[in-house]
Amino acid sequence: MNLTLGPADNGLAPASLNNYQLSDNVTWQAGRHEIKFGADARWYIGPLIFTQYGNGIYNYSSLQGFLLDQSPDVTGFRTFGNPNHSGNHYDTYSYVNDSCKMSSNFTINLGLKYAYVSIPNSLNLQGLNSIADVSGLISFHSPKYG
Repeated sequence: MNLTLGPADNGLAPASLNNYQLSDNVTWQAGRHEIKFGADARWYIGPLIFTQYGNGIYNYSSLQGFLLDQSPDVTGFRTFGNPNHSGNHYDTYSYVNDSCKMSSNFTINLGLKYAYVSIPNSLNLQGLNSIADVSGLISFHSPKYG
């Protein structure tokens, strides 16, 4: 059983999203090998307004946790205040793949992929609320990459 206090966190929200993308892929034949590699970079600019976040949302796994005034213990948003969310972030991807045809009916594929997704700008601003930390109960900090 989960208890959520505050408006539904998946309600309607006015939004616009601009997506800028740069990508390139190359295929190279070398004997029995077909080598493919490429990269993709995306920049998202997306101001969103989550009116339901303005009143605050706290998630508990039980009613008892709420009644005993314990720290919210369900993964999710703990927000209060500004309903505006700057979803601006960037993603980068790259890959390399080698398909080696060993015989007419046997091919070996080896590949490597790298992906990096940055944290949206608004989430990095959470650290500004650290003055409101309550030791052992709730803490505000910027998310860590990794």
